[in-house]
Amino acid sequence: MQPLDYDHFRAALSPPQERLPAALVHLDALEANLEWILAPVRASGKTLRIASKSLRVPSLLRYLMERSRGLAQGVMCFTVAEAAFLAEQGFDDLLVAYPTVQDSDLNSLAQN
Repeated sequence: MQPLDYDHFRAALSPPQERLPAALVHLDALEANLEWILAPVRASGKTLRIASKSLRVPSLLRYLMERSRGLAQGVMCFTVAEAAFLAEQGFDDLLVAYPTVQDSDLNSLAQN
């Protein structure tokens, strides 16, 4: 994997390529990190649940789920609101990390 310097990223965000704000993801590094995380999961015969708290981009969550080839199953969400949002985005295996008793959160869960 070739290291990229500041000028490379700056050029990628220069007009007219992308409107700001924008996020850049080094897919080679993401793939390497995913493999590093999945290696012990694969060896254990278990699966991994991705924590959305660390990755708040639905398209990247989908990408990682697909690239894990079944080793990553489901998403652990930080809040009920986040779980509801991800359900609207098509995710269907969601775990809420922190329980809630808020009426608005419970209503949101009941609707999704």
